[in-house]
Amino acid sequence: MKWSCRARPFRGTGRVAPCRAAANESPPRADLERQQVPHHIPLPAGPDEHPAQERTLATLLPGALACCRWELERRRMIPPSNFALRIVIEESSSLVRTLNAHYAEAAPDGGLEAAEWDALLDVIGRHFTGRPWPRTGGMNETRRFMARLQSAMTATRWKV
Repeated sequence: MKWSCRARPFRGTGRVAPCRAAANESPPRADLERQQVPHHIPLPAGPDEHPAQERTLATLLPGALACCRWELERRRMIPPSNFALRIVIEESSSLVRTLNAHYAEAAPDGGLEAAEWDALLDVIGRHFTGRPWPRTGGMNETRRFMARLQSAMTATRWKV
């Protein structure tokens, strides 16, 4: 591999620093990483290795995204952008498939059914606090969860 370097004078002297290629030094780590095998060429699996499983990513459709945003805004949990909301919702591929099936062509002011709303709250809770939305427990548990959720949402510029 051929790579170049810029000759720079040493501080305080008029001498020029030698080029790394001329000194037979190895290239920087970033150059080595670029030399790796491209990701689209499959590597053969060894006798004990199983090839990596492909994972299908679900993409939230605009109509379903608008319904989720409307429902959240109605409850004063406003994401900073549709892109940020899409990232949070797409963490759950089953929720995305359900929302796309039921709300792909829906009007954005229709809101969500109770089951989808509960699933959305669980995804938001897991994203920001690492725990699903509490369904059981006392009022103190719910208040603690909401306090953690609000502080995490505020830190990522959601309006709560």
